[in-house]
Amino acid sequence: MDLKNLHFVFVFFAAIGCCAGQQPSLVNGIMGGTVTLRILNPPSPFPSILNAIWATSHGGQRVSVASSITGIVKFDPTYDSRAALNITTGSLQINKLTPKDSGTYDVTLIFTDGSMLTEQTVLKVYEPVAAVSVTANVTSAVEFNDTVSLTCSAQGSDLYFQWFNGSSQITPNDRVSLTNGNGTLTISSVRRYDQGPLICTVRNVFMSQSANITLDVSFGPENILVTATPQIKLQTTGSNVTLNCSAQSRPAASFSWAVNGTALKDVGPVYKLDNVAADKSGNYTCWAYNSKTQRYTASQTVQLTILEKISNTKIVGPSTPLIAGNSSANLTCQTKSGSLNTMEWLKDGKPLVPSSSVTVSADKMSLFISSVQRTDQGEYQCKVTNPVSTDTASYRMTVTYGPDKAHVEGVGAVEVGASVHLDCVVESAPGCNFSWTFNGTTKDVTSPKYVITSTAYSDTGIYACQARNVVTGMTAKSLPHMLAVKEKGTLPEPLSGGSIAGIIIGVLVAIILITIIAKCLMKRRNSHLDMCAGSSKTIERIESPY
Repeated sequence: MDLKNLHFVFVFFAAIGCCAGQQPSLVNGIMGGTVTLRILNPPSPFPSILNAIWATSHGGQRVSVASSITGIVKFDPTYDSRAALNITTGSLQINKLTPKDSGTYDVTLIFTDGSMLTEQTVLKVYEPVAAVSVTANVTSAVEFNDTVSLTCSAQGSDLYFQWFNGSSQITPNDRVSLTNGNGTLTISSVRRYDQGPLICTVRNVFMSQSANITLDVSFGPENILVTATPQIKLQTTGSNVTLNCSAQSRPAASFSWAVNGTALKDVGPVYKLDNVAADKSGNYTCWAYNSKTQRYTASQTVQLTILEKISNTKIVGPSTPLIAGNSSANLTCQTKSGSLNTMEWLKDGKPLVPSSSVTVSADKMSLFISSVQRTDQGEYQCKVTNPVSTDTASYRMTVTYGPDKAHVEGVGAVEVGASVHLDCVVESAPGCNFSWTFNGTTKDVTSPKYVITSTAYSDTGIYACQARNVVTGMTAKSLPHMLAVKEKGTLPEPLSGGSIAGIIIGVLVAIILITIIAKCLMKRRNSHLDMCAGSSKTIERIESPY
């Protein structure tokens, strides 16, 4: 048999006897790449190959890809420049793979020892992943309103699609669905965090390729916040106050303002009140508007109270003198500017306590004393307070009284030639005018002191003073004061300081001695009683027959 006939016989037996009862092995290749089809179950030891043939089917016809018969190697024309047969191992290498190379490959090996091996390998050639792109029905959406549908397309064979939001894989849920072999991603009621980037990854067993798209999701405005600078709800007139409004919004929100529900002309995130007046007090609200979502949202209300500082406080009181027991007094506290919150009256620095004669008006702005007494004299204060200031006014109340309790103070007897000072003592406000009489005759003395520099016997007599308060119109006379002028040496010497001290010490010593003697007498008395009681008991024992 010639070589040509032997080749066909070999191919025939390989075709009908290959791989009986064996599972084919699987080999994957990429278009344009290279694969090697190897013998998976070689005998051991591996004998020398006498003949080898790799065959496959193309278009229903059996094709001998490569064969080696008695050392002569041949290739099918479609593989001639792309295939290589290893006669030592029996493996077949195919280069520059095309999709047409996919199929089942049979190998038959006849060894020099007469044994034979047949195997079957399935080759699958994959087209590479290419031209991956993502398209969307909309790329600008409104949160909660719109549904977005994304379609991923690609070229290649046996493609597998996956979707990612950033680095997180997207899986179906109540808002997300994957259809068309995961090639279509649908997101209903889109959220801001759905904006992506949304990535479509397409892969097969050999490679992967990705494309992404980012959505423009509009949302808000929300979380509207108003802050005041300075952060004090109570401000004084003339202050500068700035209100700042912020909101979470995409695109950025526009802002408007309202006070007490009335819209203001001012727009923008900042509202300034410079040199603010009290009539600017009120409840301020910021409104945020998103032109894309068509939504308005109001901030919380910021209450701003503008108060004027209290100033020029004064007390208006009686302009005529007050006479104790005869006059009444009305004190009124007045302020030139500022609103009042609290009002307090004080007297001599202490809170004033109302009484039956001292009353305070309901608004505490007036103080009325129905019958002024000398104890009502003093410094009165009204303390006016509001949350931003405190002011105090003072009024000095002077009460005129007297004269009362006039009397003469001075010695009753002096030696001739000595000096004498007599004082007319009286209780009065203001001070009085004084006059003196000697033995009923008015003297030319108008001061509260009557002074005789050197007494004569003729100065012996009765002295009296009279005080007159020109404001109250009242007069007070003292009782007569007797002064006797005597010869020198007739008056006892006045005791010195040492003598007085000696007398005091002597008296104290006498008191101590008397106390000691009294205690001793008491002890002796008690001791005597005890002795008498003992004697009685002895007599009783003697007289008793028992």
